[in-house]
Amino acid sequence: GAAAAFATALLGLDAAEIERRRRLGLWAGMAAGAAVVLRELESVARYAMQAKRFASCRQPTLLLVGAASPPEYQATAEALGAVLAQAQIRRLDGEGHAAIDRAPALFVAAVRGFAGGTPQPK
Repeated sequence: GAAAAFATALLGLDAAEIERRRRLGLWAGMAAGAAVVLRELESVARYAMQAKRFASCRQPTLLLVGAASPPEYQATAEALGAVLAQAQIRRLDGEGHAAIDRAPALFVAAVRGFAGGTPQPK
């Protein structure tokens, strides 16, 4: 259906992953949230980053981006990393935008490394 087409085209989920989510009981919630995701994507399309709004942020910030993510995601991470004083950018090798689902161990290792104070290169 439409939710599967959306998940394939925009989230990069293949048929096996969609079926896995159905078996785990996760798919109904994802499909029900499709309208919210579309609204969020429209909002993102209208957003214009104003770097000065982030200049005073001094909190350590981890920016995760899949190394295989689309170029615009890479550019967003770089732009945020440039304006956030305490930002660390971590590229998740071999992963795209859904690394938290497809490679949870890699995702958790990156977060734990950051939370434990292990410096990661920008």
